[in-house]
Amino acid sequence: MRSRAVLAVIVIGVLLTSVVAAMAAEQPKVPAIPGITAEDTHPNGCTDCHRKVSPDKDYSLPTEIANMVKAGTHPKVSERMMKDLPKQCLTCHKPDSKHPFAQVMHKAHLTGGAENHFISNYQGQCMNCHQLDPKTGSISVKGL
Repeated sequence: MRSRAVLAVIVIGVLLTSVVAAMAAEQPKVPAIPGITAEDTHPNGCTDCHRKVSPDKDYSLPTEIANMVKAGTHPKVSERMMKDLPKQCLTCHKPDSKHPFAQVMHKAHLTGGAENHFISNYQGQCMNCHQLDPKTGSISVKGL
């Protein structure tokens, strides 16, 4: 009789464990959204990612612009402007310009699939660049 009771407890325990595990698996996963559901590890936006990480790996904005100038995909930028990036980008890349800042940045960061460093390393997460004001609901670009 005692062995039947022990067996019944074990069976009930296994069943309860299965039910709890099934319920946990059905719970929706909350995505890690910087500054909303996860820590914001890039509070300064552009300059937190675009930086020199080693002598041979310089992803800073001045270097990125200089590389585009060399490649012929960007006009030369004055030294004064290079000292205040990304804010100075808006001097030429206004919303009504030929190459609006938002369009250029979204195309550079959100196209190309897994080959795009921003998508593969940062999951294309908008909130690495943008910031939400929870009181007003407005979204801005960090660092601008």
